[in-house]
Amino acid sequence: MSRIFVHRCDFAERLNPILHEIICKESNNKDLIDQGALMTSWKMFYPEFLEVSDCAINLLKKLGVNQSLKLIDLWGQIYKPGDFQMPHTHHPHDFSFVYYVNAPEGSSPLYFDDTKQTIIPEAGKMVLFESHVKHSVPKNNCYGRSVIAGNIEFENIILQD
Repeated sequence: MSRIFVHRCDFAERLNPILHEIICKESNNKDLIDQGALMTSWKMFYPEFLEVSDCAINLLKKLGVNQSLKLIDLWGQIYKPGDFQMPHTHHPHDFSFVYYVNAPEGSSPLYFDDTKQTIIPEAGKMVLFESHVKHSVPKNNCYGRSVIAGNIEFENIILQD
């Protein structure tokens, strides 16, 4: 898989208000890459967040990934005007995703630097990509842009003698 996949999650209307509230409540960390965007912990394994990651894993399976997969990181972010992310990858993970929880007018897109592909934010949209793909978020122009992101790896199964 070397392309970028966009998928609509059917739970958005039901789950997004809850997710946005959790992200707002739990986001209190600033990461250097995030240039001011508030971030939750890296391990937001709440049932509501896991429903989002399950959507990503199920999409990978539909795309033909037949190996066992393991969720490694799962976090939320909320952006205010002026927040952005520098170009980066999620290497050494295998797959990464971004799920748009709240995308008010003026929300920054997700930009894939190498392919020049721009994904316009829309609540309920899931963007799935290989973790080595460089991406960034240009300067945000609104309050309340919130996302959930995660990293997934192939699970190494060790057989015992």
